[in-house]
Amino acid sequence: MMKAMATAGEIKSLRDFWGFIRGELKPKGRILTAFNVISLPIILLGAVLVIIRLAKGLGSVTNLSQEFPWGIWIGFDVMVGVAFAGGAYILTFVVYILRSEKYHPVVRATVL
Repeated sequence: MMKAMATAGEIKSLRDFWGFIRGELKPKGRILTAFNVISLPIILLGAVLVIIRLAKGLGSVTNLSQEFPWGIWIGFDVMVGVAFAGGAYILTFVVYILRSEKYHPVVRATVL
């Protein structure tokens, strides 16, 4: 049988948890940094595009129609994806298998 009410210990632990979350989300430095000033319009544009996408459908943001169907986009996406994946695989192979440390700073992004 399930308990209907939380115990005092559970309430205290939840209160501590939410207090921790609030403390972590509180800004620790200046809010108006160069990164934030540049990022804010990009984030707002993305939010507007998501709202348009949800309100008007996929064709409103992708410009796909019966004249330019999904098949063309998927083919292009696969070609570009294979090229990126191949380059990342080769670079990772050169750094980790062949032990060429020259490209080690770049390899994190390729593994990701």
